[in-house]
Amino acid sequence: LVYTPSYHSLHHSRVHTNYCLFMPIYDKVFGTYCSESEKTYTRAINTKSEDVPSPDVIFLAHGGPLGQILQIPFISKTVSAHKFEMQWWMYPIMPLIMAMVPLLELFGTHFENASAYIRREVGLRGNSLRALRAEQWAIARFAYHYVSKSHKASIAKLIEGAVLDADRKGCQVMGLGAFNKAWWINKGGDDVVNKYPQLRMRLVHGNTLTAACVLNSLPPCTKHVFFTGCTSKVGRALAVRLAIEGKIVIMRTDSQERFDMIVEDVKKYDIEGGNAHENLVKANSMKEGAKAEVWLIGKFLKDVDHKFLPPKSLALYFCFPPPRTIRKDVTYVNVGALQADSRRLEGLGNCMADLDRNVLHACHAGAIIHCLEQWQHHEVGDVEYKELDRVWEAACKYGFRLPEESTKKILTYLHKHPRAGSSKKDQYDLQISIERAAGRAPPSSSSSLSTTTLATTSSSSQEAASFYYASTSSSSSSSTSSSPSHSPDRHSKRRSSSSRSGSRGAIATKSNNGSRSSKAEDETRCMNDSEIKACVDKGEALLIVD
Repeated sequence: LVYTPSYHSLHHSRVHTNYCLFMPIYDKVFGTYCSESEKTYTRAINTKSEDVPSPDVIFLAHGGPLGQILQIPFISKTVSAHKFEMQWWMYPIMPLIMAMVPLLELFGTHFENASAYIRREVGLRGNSLRALRAEQWAIARFAYHYVSKSHKASIAKLIEGAVLDADRKGCQVMGLGAFNKAWWINKGGDDVVNKYPQLRMRLVHGNTLTAACVLNSLPPCTKHVFFTGCTSKVGRALAVRLAIEGKIVIMRTDSQERFDMIVEDVKKYDIEGGNAHENLVKANSMKEGAKAEVWLIGKFLKDVDHKFLPPKSLALYFCFPPPRTIRKDVTYVNVGALQADSRRLEGLGNCMADLDRNVLHACHAGAIIHCLEQWQHHEVGDVEYKELDRVWEAACKYGFRLPEESTKKILTYLHKHPRAGSSKKDQYDLQISIERAAGRAPPSSSSSLSTTTLATTSSSSQEAASFYYASTSSSSSSSTSSSPSHSPDRHSKRRSSSSRSGSRGAIATKSNNGSRSSKAEDETRCMNDSEIKACVDKGEALLIVD
């Protein structure tokens, strides 16, 4: 009565037998049943399968909205191959998905969702000894389970079970995604490490790289920041860093105790002994962010709160779930994700939630970097403020950068809105904004800009021109991958006079094949007047930013 793969396999080797797919009883009735069926089945279940290599790094995710269950690769390859968004045909089957929820709550634990190989060096193939096997696991729960107090204890046990299972399999690093590291669940993974001190693998929440990613996405000319979700983990480290750098941080929080703790952190880490703690301002309502040029959104933003975003502002978000892009006059940018170098990533056939192909959440990339660098510490609990630069350097070394879509939005915003951009700033500050948004470090002292490959979207209007970062050519990347890039100097103004010594120049994007060029053929570098004139005389397309 039960159909098995071994049963139908005999139909292909014994052609005139085992015709039935799901009702083998009819083969018995009509005499087409193969006598070797039972022996084949017994041999199949008793044969030891080939050993599957142990994963080096595992990222533990969970479900988001109910419809996102369709993005699981073994449910729908088509849906999983694209970033998730609800389609019209998904709504009629929502009752079926809702009917599955009680079954998940009774029997669901964790499962493998996807796998890929991460090459330590460009050019390595497949499961080379120098390539990491990366897997993505998922807890069989949806987002609403995590915010329900009645499911808190059961979810904590599921996470612990997944951690122990990964440790038994020989995993080196396990990253916790989204709510799996929520403070109210396990204090950013700290509770798990304390409960199981015998863990051989390292547990990583990845928030350090998330904080570094947000920090390096912020335009350097920003003076005021309105910050939501700013008192724990990522937000706390960013608030301390930005205040020390002299930026006014308007912190939206109802907790005076947490705000005072961050003020004390700033006093502790401010090595210059100044008044950096005075840059922190407590906001009791969303209205107080109406004049801030940039919003950092680290906590889900309700639809009613979007009205407080000032016109033509920049909203950088790194929260889960992401805010809806309601305002057309506001630039919403996801700065909580990183794009992997496609030459290093092999075998990833699905997209992660609402991200494009080969784009990972920054905390996911943080777990991979932790494994690649072979760091031996657990990254749990609070984010270490002093570790941001080191983690960012490591991410750049292995080819991680801001996604092209995010970089394009940021640089288009800088071009269209000089208030927060660089049209009136010096050449060096503009260089920092471009290279930092591209995920590359600026030069430390040289007056000339390092060559950076960019693609330029041509337009009849210069105001509509936009930039986005593209991968450098293989020759340039191979030469830079051997040495880690330096973290952007956030205090560039202190030495800007010395760094700008030399001839007057401009940042120019040269297209080698006309108005719309391929990524590998575009070139962005510092040109002096004679070089610009020579390109114009040759008829080459230039987009010049003075």
